[in-house]
Amino acid sequence: MDINHKAKEFAAYIKNTNEFKYMNKCKMDIDKNRSLKRQFDSYLNKKNAIYSRSSKEDLSAKLEKLDREYDTFLIYHLYQIIWKPLKILTL
Repeated sequence: MDINHKAKEFAAYIKNTNEFKYMNKCKMDIDKNRSLKRQFDSYLNKKNAIYSRSSKEDLSAKLEKLDREYDTFLIYHLYQIIWKPLKILTL
């Protein structure tokens, strides 16, 4: 067996995992919601900018701050997308 065949088998194995399928489902959900996608892309751009422009000493603090902001953003959107509609349905 050559390396290319092994690589194809490994890729197929990864694609068949539940985690990979769930990641793709989440990605499709984000892509459907333009506002959420725009904010998520903004987060990724900020994170990439921090990695490319920050010194090693500042990197950890800046990433922690960005992650805290992202956690707040994520909790708010999960509430808007999941819990708020469920609350209306159960009333």
